[in-house]
Amino acid sequence: MEDTCAAAGNLILNAKRIVVFTGAGISVESGIPDFRSKGGLWERFAPEVYACYETFFLEPKLFWELSDEVARIMTDAKPNAGHLAIRELESLGKVRAVITQNIDNLHQAAGSNAVYELHGNCSRASCVKCKQRYTLDEVKSLRQKEFVPYCTTCKSSDNLIKIDVILFGEPLPPTTMQRAMEEAQNCDLILVVGTSLQVAPASLLPSIAKVTYSVSVAILSDDGFCLMWTSSSSSSHPSLRNGSLADRRRLLSEEH
Repeated sequence: MEDTCAAAGNLILNAKRIVVFTGAGISVESGIPDFRSKGGLWERFAPEVYACYETFFLEPKLFWELSDEVARIMTDAKPNAGHLAIRELESLGKVRAVITQNIDNLHQAAGSNAVYELHGNCSRASCVKCKQRYTLDEVKSLRQKEFVPYCTTCKSSDNLIKIDVILFGEPLPPTTMQRAMEEAQNCDLILVVGTSLQVAPASLLPSIAKVTYSVSVAILSDDGFCLMWTSSSSSSHPSLRNGSLADRRRLLSEEH
């Protein structure tokens, strides 16, 4: 374990342009459960119904029922040691960009600057038609009158307000995706933290990285993780499983 962490730390030490790719696992420690885990949000709110882009226009009430539950889960969440360690690596000039599948705004709250949110952000909202932006307080005020909020600026018949998260069936933001791809292609090390890389097309980003080494850190449970890396000159995949939380923190925060 010590040798594996030291080797990964050396990769971080020697890298000049690191890109960090994060998923739900990094935020579990902040009190936000993985939606896909057993007992998670998707067991209570079928995503093909409540988080479907097409259904949003047909029955927006369902989306807002889901949004209320997401807000309840995320309202008090704070950045944890993982978010702060990534911010620290950025302040040291190591991390050039954070690409995240998360919608919780915790990377920004931790102080990271170059954050590309592939699936949006639950801390803001906008009209789906005219793109007028709304704060959550403004949305809350509108919803005191009716459960589903409508844009007060746009006169369109489709002037629904939606939290700025990407729903199933909704295209990823093209500019964000393009810039994320460019960062991945130009990095010399990619850290994959807290994601099983199962959701495409975002999951394809690490595979397009033109890197000498690829380091992957995947949180498997609340108190463990799996670390593996691949050298472009070797087909070996050393791995570390069931590492402690302290090991994960040390890898990200002390081995720079």
